[in-house]
Amino acid sequence: MGLKPYKTTGGHKPWTEAQIAAADAKLTGEVRKGVMLYQYTGQRGQDVVKLGPTYIDEGGFNLRQKKTGAIVWCPIISELAAEMQTWEKLPGPFLRQSDGRPYTRTRFWNHFTEAIERIPELAGVTLHGLRCTAVIRLKHAGLSVPQISDIVGMSLQTVARYCRFADRKTGGKEALIMLEAHRAAKEKREGRNVK
Repeated sequence: MGLKPYKTTGGHKPWTEAQIAAADAKLTGEVRKGVMLYQYTGQRGQDVVKLGPTYIDEGGFNLRQKKTGAIVWCPIISELAAEMQTWEKLPGPFLRQSDGRPYTRTRFWNHFTEAIERIPELAGVTLHGLRCTAVIRLKHAGLSVPQISDIVGMSLQTVARYCRFADRKTGGKEALIMLEAHRAAKEKREGRNVK
Protein backbone atom coordinates (compact mmCIF):
# COMPACT_ATOMS: atom_id res chain seq x y z
CA MET A 1 0.00 0.00 0.00
CA GLY A 2 3.02 2.24 -0.32
CA LEU A 3 3.73 2.36 3.43
CA LYS A 4 7.14 1.62 4.85
CA PRO A 5 7.54 -0.02 8.26
CA TYR A 6 9.27 1.84 11.05
CA LYS A 7 12.88 0.87 11.54
CA THR A 8 13.34 -1.19 14.67
CA THR A 9 15.98 -0.38 17.25
CA GLY A 10 16.49 -3.99 18.29
CA GLY A 11 13.69 -4.24 20.83
CA HIS A 12 13.88 -4.29 24.60
CA LYS A 13 17.31 -5.34 25.83
CA PRO A 14 17.88 -7.76 28.69
CA TRP A 15 19.40 -6.36 31.84
CA THR A 16 23.08 -7.04 32.43
CA GLU A 17 24.35 -8.77 35.54
CA ALA A 18 25.66 -5.38 36.75
CA GLN A 19 22.23 -3.80 36.30
CA ILE A 20 20.52 -6.65 38.13
CA ALA A 21 23.05 -6.31 40.98
CA ALA A 22 22.47 -2.53 41.15
CA ALA A 23 18.69 -3.03 41.26
CA ASP A 24 19.07 -5.65 43.97
CA ALA A 25 21.29 -3.39 46.05
CA LYS A 26 19.52 -0.05 45.55
CA LEU A 27 15.81 -0.55 44.82
CA THR A 28 13.45 -0.70 47.78
CA GLY A 29 9.80 -1.12 48.62
CA GLU A 30 7.17 -1.83 46.01
CA VAL A 31 9.48 -1.06 43.10
CA ARG A 32 11.93 -3.72 44.30
CA LYS A 33 9.06 -6.21 44.69
CA GLY A 34 7.86 -5.49 41.17
CA VAL A 35 11.31 -5.82 39.64
CA MET A 36 11.72 -9.19 41.39
CA LEU A 37 8.36 -10.38 40.04
CA TYR A 38 9.20 -9.21 36.52
CA GLN A 39 12.68 -10.71 36.65
CA TYR A 40 11.73 -14.15 37.96
CA THR A 41 8.38 -14.69 36.23
CA GLY A 42 8.94 -13.09 32.83
CA GLN A 43 5.35 -11.85 32.81
CA ARG A 44 4.02 -8.65 31.25
CA GLY A 45 3.35 -5.65 33.48
CA GLN A 46 -0.42 -6.04 33.33
CA ASP A 47 -0.01 -9.54 34.78
CA VAL A 48 2.76 -8.72 37.28
CA VAL A 49 0.62 -6.08 39.02
CA LYS A 50 -2.21 -8.55 39.62
CA LEU A 51 -0.04 -11.33 41.12
CA GLY A 52 -0.75 -12.11 44.75
CA PRO A 53 -1.00 -15.06 47.15
CA THR A 54 -4.22 -16.33 45.55
CA TYR A 55 -2.31 -17.02 42.32
CA ILE A 56 0.11 -19.42 44.05
CA ASP A 57 -0.53 -23.05 43.15
CA GLU A 58 1.87 -25.85 44.14
CA GLY A 59 5.01 -23.70 44.14
CA GLY A 60 4.19 -21.53 41.15
CA PHE A 61 1.95 -18.76 39.91
CA ASN A 62 -1.09 -20.07 38.03
CA LEU A 63 -2.56 -17.24 35.99
CA ARG A 64 -4.45 -16.37 32.84
CA GLN A 65 -2.50 -13.76 30.92
CA LYS A 66 -4.52 -10.66 30.18
CA LYS A 67 -3.15 -10.00 26.67
CA THR A 68 -3.28 -13.53 25.25
CA GLY A 69 -5.75 -15.32 27.52
CA ALA A 70 -3.19 -18.12 27.84
CA ILE A 71 -3.11 -19.98 31.15
CA VAL A 72 0.45 -20.38 32.43
CA TRP A 73 2.03 -21.96 35.47
CA CYS A 74 5.20 -20.07 36.31
CA PRO A 75 7.41 -21.72 38.95
CA ILE A 76 8.49 -19.62 41.92
CA ILE A 77 12.23 -20.25 41.97
CA SER A 78 14.19 -20.15 45.21
CA GLU A 79 15.50 -16.58 44.79
CA LEU A 80 11.99 -15.21 44.37
CA ALA A 81 10.60 -17.43 47.13
CA ALA A 82 13.23 -16.10 49.55
CA GLU A 83 12.38 -12.51 48.59
CA MET A 84 8.65 -13.18 48.98
CA GLN A 85 9.22 -14.41 52.54
CA THR A 86 10.12 -10.82 53.48
CA TRP A 87 6.88 -9.36 52.07
CA GLU A 88 3.94 -8.49 54.28
CA LYS A 89 1.18 -11.09 53.99
CA LEU A 90 -1.97 -9.31 52.80
CA PRO A 91 -4.90 -10.42 50.66
CA GLY A 92 -4.91 -9.14 47.10
CA PRO A 93 -1.97 -8.19 44.85
CA PHE A 94 1.57 -8.05 46.17
CA LEU A 95 2.15 -4.60 44.67
CA ARG A 96 0.32 -1.78 46.41
CA GLN A 97 0.63 1.97 46.29
CA SER A 98 1.30 3.98 49.46
CA ASP A 99 -2.45 4.43 49.99
CA GLY A 100 -3.01 0.67 49.85
CA ARG A 101 -4.58 0.60 46.39
CA PRO A 102 -3.30 -1.97 43.89
CA TYR A 103 -1.00 -0.71 41.17
CA THR A 104 -1.94 -0.41 37.56
CA ARG A 105 0.76 -1.29 35.05
CA THR A 106 1.14 2.37 34.07
CA ARG A 107 1.32 3.65 37.65
CA PHE A 108 3.95 1.05 38.54
CA TRP A 109 5.95 1.96 35.43
CA ASN A 110 5.86 5.63 36.52
CA HIS A 111 7.14 4.80 40.02
CA PHE A 112 9.81 2.52 38.56
CA THR A 113 10.97 5.30 36.21
CA GLU A 114 11.23 7.75 39.13
CA ALA A 115 13.21 5.22 41.20
CA ILE A 116 15.78 4.40 38.51
CA GLU A 117 16.48 8.06 37.78
CA ARG A 118 18.46 8.06 41.03
CA ILE A 119 20.49 4.97 40.08
CA PRO A 120 23.01 5.69 37.28
CA GLU A 121 23.69 1.98 36.66
CA LEU A 122 20.05 1.55 35.57
CA ALA A 123 20.07 4.25 32.89
CA GLY A 124 18.28 2.94 29.81
CA VAL A 125 16.75 -0.20 31.32
CA THR A 126 13.10 -1.07 30.77
CA LEU A 127 10.73 -3.24 32.72
CA HIS A 128 9.94 -5.15 29.54
CA GLY A 129 13.66 -5.92 29.28
CA LEU A 130 13.21 -8.07 32.37
CA ARG A 131 10.99 -10.41 30.33
CA CYS A 132 13.94 -10.94 28.04
CA THR A 133 16.22 -11.34 31.07
CA ALA A 134 13.92 -14.06 32.46
CA VAL A 135 13.98 -15.95 29.15
CA ILE A 136 17.77 -15.83 28.96
CA ARG A 137 18.10 -16.98 32.59
CA LEU A 138 15.90 -20.00 31.83
CA LYS A 139 17.87 -20.73 28.64
CA HIS A 140 21.15 -20.66 30.55
CA ALA A 141 19.61 -23.02 33.10
CA GLY A 142 19.32 -25.57 30.29
CA LEU A 143 15.61 -25.36 29.51
CA SER A 144 14.40 -25.88 25.96
CA VAL A 145 12.51 -23.23 24.00
CA PRO A 146 9.19 -25.12 24.46
CA GLN A 147 9.79 -25.39 28.23
CA ILE A 148 10.57 -21.68 28.47
CA SER A 149 7.47 -20.94 26.39
CA ASP A 150 5.33 -22.93 28.83
CA ILE A 151 6.77 -21.16 31.88
CA VAL A 152 6.52 -17.56 30.69
CA GLY A 153 3.54 -17.98 28.36
CA MET A 154 5.31 -16.64 25.27
CA SER A 155 5.11 -18.09 21.80
CA LEU A 156 8.02 -20.24 20.63
CA GLN A 157 8.94 -17.51 18.15
CA THR A 158 9.04 -14.83 20.85
CA VAL A 159 11.20 -17.00 23.12
CA ALA A 160 13.57 -17.68 20.23
CA ARG A 161 13.70 -13.95 19.42
CA TYR A 162 14.51 -13.05 23.03
CA CYS A 163 17.19 -15.74 23.16
CA ARG A 164 19.12 -13.88 20.44
CA PHE A 165 20.46 -11.67 23.23
CA ALA A 166 21.90 -14.61 25.15
CA ASP A 167 25.64 -14.55 25.68
CA ARG A 168 26.87 -17.17 23.22
CA LYS A 169 30.12 -17.74 25.09
CA THR A 170 28.20 -18.52 28.29
CA GLY A 171 25.83 -20.76 26.33
CA GLY A 172 28.76 -22.56 24.73
CA LYS A 173 30.40 -23.19 28.10
CA GLU A 174 27.12 -24.52 29.50
CA ALA A 175 26.75 -26.80 26.47
CA LEU A 176 30.27 -28.12 27.02
CA ILE A 177 29.45 -28.99 30.63
CA MET A 178 26.30 -30.81 29.49
CA LEU A 179 28.23 -32.71 26.79
CA GLU A 180 30.91 -33.76 29.28
CA ALA A 181 28.26 -34.93 31.75
CA HIS A 182 26.55 -36.90 28.97
CA ARG A 183 29.86 -38.47 27.92
CA ALA A 184 30.71 -39.45 31.50
CA ALA A 185 27.25 -40.99 32.02
CA LYS A 186 27.55 -42.97 28.78
CA GLU A 187 30.99 -44.26 29.71
CA LYS A 188 29.70 -45.25 33.14
CA ARG A 189 26.78 -47.16 31.59
CA GLU A 190 29.19 -48.95 29.26
CA GLY A 191 31.44 -49.88 32.20
CA ARG A 192 34.41 -47.81 31.12
CA ASN A 193 36.60 -45.99 33.60
CA VAL A 194 35.78 -42.33 33.91
CA LYS A 195 37.91 -39.58 35.37
